[in-house]
Amino acid sequence: MRRIRSIHSSRFRSNAIPCEIEKRFLAHAGPGRHLLLNQGVYGPTRIFCDQELVPQGTTVEYFPEGADITPYLRDNTSLVYIETPASLTMEMLDVRAVCAAARQRHIPVAVDATWGTPVFFDAHALGVHIVIHSATKYINGHSDLMLGLITGSHADLASTRRFCDRSGAHAAPDVCWLALRGLRTLAVRLERHQQTALATAQWLQQQPQVRRVLFPALPSDPGHALWRAQFSGAAGPFTFELAPCGEAAFAAFIDALALFSLGTSWGGYESLVLPAVPYDQRHLATLPDEGRLVRLHVGLEDARDLRADLAQALSSLG
Repeated sequence: MRRIRSIHSSRFRSNAIPCEIEKRFLAHAGPGRHLLLNQGVYGPTRIFCDQELVPQGTTVEYFPEGADITPYLRDNTSLVYIETPASLTMEMLDVRAVCAAARQRHIPVAVDATWGTPVFFDAHALGVHIVIHSATKYINGHSDLMLGLITGSHADLASTRRFCDRSGAHAAPDVCWLALRGLRTLAVRLERHQQTALATAQWLQQQPQVRRVLFPALPSDPGHALWRAQFSGAAGPFTFELAPCGEAAFAAFIDALALFSLGTSWGGYESLVLPAVPYDQRHLATLPDEGRLVRLHVGLEDARDLRADLAQALSSLG
């Protein structure tokens, strides 16, 4: 898995928390404060909270996707932060229920809505106060800039504005201009991403080398009902688990792919593949040679070509 093809500069953020999320946390963190996050958040987000905010005095806690958050809320909880679907493992959570519980305690809720985009996921309508988008991904759509967006009411974003003014964290005009270019085609691109991703996921479900496909847009997915209730469409990234195989076979499968470049920052026009290892990030036990997860971003290429590429790579597994 050492071969990397067609990697744009934006993809080298795999070990860094997106700047818009960092701003949101720093605006609500500090000694004596409590942050509550769902377990399935983006790995670097968890690392940032645990390794940067906790040593500075912030208490950080995680709740399971299906849990009632009420018992986790405290008098000093300053923010509930969620990501849906969960990064890599694609679990859904009930956004309305989270917001209702937080509202009882007058605690703001923030969500990373990058996967659904404003086209497929109206988070504010579900009760979320602060919505975060990595505009580097779908909103831009061309893998050639780094930009984050935070939306909310004037009052809800007051602490964020103060932090940005103190730190000088503002977007450059030329980057905003390029993002406007991407917005013009966002809805059209997302429809194509959705159609090809769904067709690819359904095809993968029929392959003997695939144990399961993690994609809430599939009727068989445990989170399908929540997805239908909260989203109007599905994006290109999803995950699937291979049948048990060794590390060498797993690496050979990844390297055999020709149309899926190895990369992390999805949302562009090209298809990407990433070996997904959520167990290490979330301290979950797994058996040797099991839990081999593959995260795909299905791009704008022809669906038949992508299936043929996956088929020849899967054939290497026997």
